[in-house]
Amino acid sequence: MSKHTERFRPLKPDIAPRFAKLMPGDGENAQAIDAIEPETLFHALIEDATSTGASDLHLDPEENHYCLRIRKDGALNDARLLPTSLGERVLNHFKVMADLDPTPALQPMEGWIDYELEERKVNLRITCVPSIGGDKLSIRLLDPKRIRVNMQELGLATKQSDQIQTWISDIQGMFLVVGPVGSGKTTTLYALIDELRHRERSTVTIEDPVEYRIEGVAQMQVSPKRDFTFANALKSILRLDPDYIMVGEMRDATSAAACLDAAMTGKVLLSTLHSKDAIGTITALRNYGIEDFEIAAMLEVVVSQRLVRKLCPECKREESLKPIDHTWIKSVGRESPEKIFYPQGCDACGGLGYHGRTGIFEVWNLSEKEKELLLQHTDEQSLRQKVREWGLPSLLDAAWSLLESGETSPEELRPLGNLGD
Repeated sequence: MSKHTERFRPLKPDIAPRFAKLMPGDGENAQAIDAIEPETLFHALIEDATSTGASDLHLDPEENHYCLRIRKDGALNDARLLPTSLGERVLNHFKVMADLDPTPALQPMEGWIDYELEERKVNLRITCVPSIGGDKLSIRLLDPKRIRVNMQELGLATKQSDQIQTWISDIQGMFLVVGPVGSGKTTTLYALIDELRHRERSTVTIEDPVEYRIEGVAQMQVSPKRDFTFANALKSILRLDPDYIMVGEMRDATSAAACLDAAMTGKVLLSTLHSKDAIGTITALRNYGIEDFEIAAMLEVVVSQRLVRKLCPECKREESLKPIDHTWIKSVGRESPEKIFYPQGCDACGGLGYHGRTGIFEVWNLSEKEKELLLQHTDEQSLRQKVREWGLPSLLDAAWSLLESGETSPEELRPLGNLGD
């Protein structure tokens, strides 16, 4: 590894300690490297990933080596550089375990590995694609232990949780969870489904793919190759007489229209959508061809959310506000909290300075006067202004409470912008 690489690319070997102990030292020769069993490295890597709560692993081919990267709490960290020959052997072992062709990939491939831990099974979703440097491998760890959360564990404020419970007590219409990729939307829906499944009702989900099994819930996986799309699945399951329907994602006009049709039959419809904030959901639905009177009639609750990393309580340190953070705080029209904490890194957090994530939420229960604004075709910005005046806190308000309490840092919130203010 060159001095240039060392300077501009810090490694975080502490987040894969078992794997690091098995790796060759800098002075070991090719014969010693070849003697390392890829199966042993495979087991150590999965054990590291599951014990530290990692969500993804990456093996990326580079000019003189493979780079092992580990995503933990949403951040992708360079953990270890592997000699090219060893990196290829580890990569091929993953491919064989997933019943994929171990020869160099000519096109993208996907497979699954069921990995048995002492107390549970973890599913590994494998994606391999060819690149100019060799095969690139991505492993998504689907750990049922991480997805089984209840509504109280998500990070909702008391008032927000009460808003959702109010809807559950008189459940009807559409409930949408919105935000970008990786914001925890599916986890929120699963927590809601977990609460609803204990009722004397029938619940059916349509997902792509089905990543976690939910006891007592009929789950369906779409398959475009068999022309079993979200829209086609919705038409079919209406004949099954479900009470609650969860659709993994409204991803186009066809699926949005199918969701609306299902809700109009009297079924409760739960789904996700990509939107900047709760109010932006209206524009997204309009862009899918849904009329304002249809939105007003069927949309009941929108939850907008993001995930932010929490500072490690063992090593966080109070510091003076950095100039870049001062500029950001000023740009969003806020006053700096009295105390600001920044990450340091210690053994407890694997040198990352952060440990775990929590959600920040905006929960919008559409009132009659807000629906009246929709019927008047009010534009998004005017609607947002009115809803804020009537008391709906923004995502930035939720984020700010975490900053003021010292649970997170400005550098974690800064990339999120003004969050719908």
